[in-house]
Amino acid sequence: MIITHADADGWCSAGIFLLSEISKKNNETIDTIRYATVRYVITLLKQILYNHKPCKIYIFDLNADNTKKYRNLLVQLSRRNFDITLIDHHIVPDKYQFDRTLKDHGITVIRDTSMSCSELIFREYKESIEKRKYDKAFFLMCVGAIGDKRVTTFVQEKLNSFRWENLFDVYAVLVAGIQDGKEFLRSILWEKDKDGVGFTKKIYHRATRKRFWIEKIKKEVLKNLEMLDDGIYVIRIFKKYIGLAASIMVDLPDVDYAIAIGTRSPSSTLNKILLFFRELFRTLFNRPIVKDEKMIRISVRSTKPVNKIITRIANSCNGYGGGHKLACGARIPRKELNLFLKKLVNEIRKS
Repeated sequence: MIITHADADGWCSAGIFLLSEISKKNNETIDTIRYATVRYVITLLKQILYNHKPCKIYIFDLNADNTKKYRNLLVQLSRRNFDITLIDHHIVPDKYQFDRTLKDHGITVIRDTSMSCSELIFREYKESIEKRKYDKAFFLMCVGAIGDKRVTTFVQEKLNSFRWENLFDVYAVLVAGIQDGKEFLRSILWEKDKDGVGFTKKIYHRATRKRFWIEKIKKEVLKNLEMLDDGIYVIRIFKKYIGLAASIMVDLPDVDYAIAIGTRSPSSTLNKILLFFRELFRTLFNRPIVKDEKMIRISVRSTKPVNKIITRIANSCNGYGGGHKLACGARIPRKELNLFLKKLVNEIRKS
C-alpha cells in the first residue's frame, strides 16, 4: 500500500516509486495508492489500523496537523506487524525525537528537508529504476519539485536538459493542476506513450482554462488584501484558494509575510448555489455543526523563515501548525483567529 500527499509532489513521488522494481516486488500499482491531506491522514491510518490486515506501507510526503497522534498511530501500526517506510521532506517539530521514536519501533524513516520529496524518492530508488524509464522519472521529479518550489541544482540541471516541448508539458501540468492523481499517473506512465497528442490536448485545454481562473483569483487578492503591519498582509478568501492566494501575495512588493485565511464564501455563482443548498439541507435535517467546521484553515507564505513561529502560536491557540520554512499553514479554532493574528504579528516583530 502507498499513502501519499494529495498534491503534485506527493503524486509525483508515488509515480517515481512505481517505476522502480521494488514497487513491482511488493505488487504496488496505481490502484494501491491511497492519498491524504495533513488532516485526513489521521483518519486514514485509524481505518487501516482497525480494518486492514498487516501489510507493507509506504508513506510519501506526509506530515500531519497533529504530529503526536500521527506518531502514535504509526507506532501502533508497527506493533500490529505493519511494515512501514516513511519518506518525507517536511520539517517536523522536535524531529529528532519524532524520527527516533519511529525508528525505535522498527519503522524506516528517510527525511531530508533540503529537497522535494519527489527528488528524495528518485535518489533513494534510482538504482531500482531501469535507465529507459529515467525520462518519466525526471519528468515527475521536476513537476513535483517545481510544484513544491524546491528546485535544487540537480533538478535545474534536468530541466535544462529537457526539449522545449517537454518543458512546456511540465508547466502545463502544474498550471492545469492535478484533479485526479491516479488519472494523472496513468497518463504520464502509460497513455502518453500511446497517444502523445491526446495527452497534450487534454492537459493544455485544462491549463488554458485554469490560467484564466488564476487571473481572477489574482484580481480578487489585489482587491481584498489588508495590511496588518509593515510587511505583513492578510486576505480572507474561500478555503480552497488559500494556498494560491498566499503565494500571489508574497510575490507582491513590500510583502514579507502573506497570510490567507479560509473564512470567506466562494465568489463564483456556481459555488454560491452549492452553498445555498448545503445550508438549506442542513436546516431541513437539523444537522449539527461538526467539529471541523469550528476550525479554520490558514496558509502562510513568507520571504523569511516562519514555520516555527506558526507551529508555536497555533499550539498556543489549541490548534495545529507547521510545514516548510517559507510555506506553511495552520488549523485553529475559529474563535481563536484574532488572538492567533495578534500573537503572530508580535512574534514576527520580535524576530
